[in-house]
Amino acid sequence: MSENEAIRITAAVPGSTLPREAQIIRELVRSYYDIQRIRVAYNNRLKRMVRDGLVLEEALAETHYGLELRRLSDAEDSLAKRFAAYLKEQPIWEDWLSRVRGIGPVLAAGIIAEIGHPSRFETVSKLWAFAGLAVRNGVACRRTRGEKAKWSPGFKVLCWKLAHSFVLQGGAYRKEYERFKAHELELHPQTPDIKPGGKFSLAHLDLRAQRKVVKLFLSHLWQRWRELEGLPTRPPYAIEYLKHTSLSDPARFATKPAKAARKKATAPRRKRLKAG
Repeated sequence: MSENEAIRITAAVPGSTLPREAQIIRELVRSYYDIQRIRVAYNNRLKRMVRDGLVLEEALAETHYGLELRRLSDAEDSLAKRFAAYLKEQPIWEDWLSRVRGIGPVLAAGIIAEIGHPSRFETVSKLWAFAGLAVRNGVACRRTRGEKAKWSPGFKVLCWKLAHSFVLQGGAYRKEYERFKAHELELHPQTPDIKPGGKFSLAHLDLRAQRKVVKLFLSHLWQRWRELEGLPTRPPYAIEYLKHTSLSDPARFATKPAKAARKKATAPRRKRLKAG
């Protein structure tokens, strides 16, 4: 039995802890974003140095600064290859995630690793709670000072990255985001008494729409992944008990050609060695 087969069998046990391989990938994805943040900040600093005449742009690649930037880029590329190998072992990537616009290999690897296996979440509501997206008495759950969060902070951050990606990349989830936001504006028209950045402001309604589109995505992921693993599915609480409208078919949101998705998963990230 291979290591990957052993990991998959371990993960398939209901209530099991996160598999070792998933834990490793989870931490590597978090490291990837740490490195990316440093690289972007470093590149912006180099731009200022070029602008101020401290470094010649044409000679940047051969300087200490250019070499350091390359090291950061190489670290990102190395991790991206690790994620591509991990995704080849994940049926949900090939079947559905790879064809969802707005989700690339890094985000996908992070999402799969954070969840581990769909058997860990009997209902989609439990997955929403794990992502910090649960609602109690009509209010989003927040961490109480002095208490440990009842969700995964890392997964919550990943979900917000996902929301931003949907908004930027377009596709079916972008359309749902726009629909959610339009509905929020209908419910809460903008009036002079609404403070900028406050409750029901444009910024607040935008975050509410992003939150809804991520919950919609997670419900699709939960449904499709459990079906792939031969696990039973059931409607979310709002549909099963409150008789809300049924969720749309996850297949309708997989709009990217499978071939293009596979090519993106294996292509190295383009390096930026110029500060222009």
